[in-house]
Amino acid sequence: MPFVGVGPFGFYSSILMEGSPMSIDLNFQPTSYADFDDPVSLALNGIKGQMRREMVRDMLTATGQQRAVYDTVLGPIDDEVLGERASPEFTQNLNLAHGPSWLGGEYLPDLAKREVEIARIVLASVTMDVFSVRVRLRGGRYHYAIRDEYATEISVRPKTSRAPLTLDGLVKLIDTADGQDLESNGRSLVDIWWWQQWEYGEYSPQECTDFAWVESEQYPQLAAYYRQRARQWRIARASEVALHTGEDES
Repeated sequence: MPFVGVGPFGFYSSILMEGSPMSIDLNFQPTSYADFDDPVSLALNGIKGQMRREMVRDMLTATGQQRAVYDTVLGPIDDEVLGERASPEFTQNLNLAHGPSWLGGEYLPDLAKREVEIARIVLASVTMDVFSVRVRLRGGRYHYAIRDEYATEISVRPKTSRAPLTLDGLVKLIDTADGQDLESNGRSLVDIWWWQQWEYGEYSPQECTDFAWVESEQYPQLAAYYRQRARQWRIARASEVALHTGEDES
């Protein structure tokens, strides 16, 4: 939704007109982290590069005329596109042809044995930086970690669990993650980036929340949960602007 802040209540009223929040089941709990709802989710989970993931998702889910276009122009999906990591030559060629966003996620650490990614936080930065939320089964317990492409030490709570986390548990793990380079100041690993755009740039609330989002194949409602959070954040920021504008005009 575009920014339409012209009067004291301009973009505040426009944000309030967004779609009503959907119901989120915070008690949802996957049976196992080894199970995927569909083959597309399984294929995507092993791909580190964000843009490659999106390309593969589009290619695997396309139907009708779009399917025919992909089959004609691209042909079968190359094994290198489906691999966990692309070769340096492949990545650099795409970087030169389409820009540095194609580097995003490609430099994440490789998954360890019996480790899977259960969520990722994606930033709309120049290089589309990615935080990968991972779990590894070891000694009868699930061990959690968050990795980025810069070897940042990120602490998580809980560190382990006997059963897969509920959606609420995963949200809390993401929201309480901290690291020496994050400077979160009590903000979550997601909304810290919204605040950064808001406080250090001239961006609308919508543009701020568009900068960071969450994805998950294991938790289908995780993205929707953070979209709701983003909507609430935009309403709060718009309300603040409306209040300050009203004070300036009085």
